Amino acid sequence: MKIKKRIKNYFTEKPKQDFWFWAFVTLLFFKYATPYMILMLVPLQVGLIAPDTEINYQNISMNIANNLIQPLEKLNNVGKNLAIEKPIISKVLFYVLSYFIYIIWFAMFILIINLFRYGIFWIIRNKRRLKK
Repeated sequence: MKIKKRIKNYFTEKPKQDFWFWAFVTLLFFKYATPYMILMLVPLQVGLIAPDTEINYQNISMNIANNLIQPLEKLNNVGKNLAIEKPIISKVLFYVLSYFIYIIWFAMFILIINLFRYGIFWIIRNKRRLKK
């Protein structure tokens, strides 16, 4: 029962950290971790709002591909040079980048929990105000 009470208190008591702290963390995360996800959401939104609209994805994909080729080639060359010249650093960097994905997912989970926490606390606070 103690765990149940602690979870209830976590969501119903006033949070110790400011909401704007988590908003800043969220904005920082979305600025650097998900810029290309927006490209994937636009076709979904167009399909949802106007299912009969035809879009020529060939032109869009050619423009995106042409703009991405040069940075991708540079990153590949940097990776090759690191792997040949400094193999230990390249392995460490590979694993750091691989585990960074888990850190991103964990951060998203924490941000979603905190969003629910602030939302629940806000609802409870407004109900208390309305009762008075």
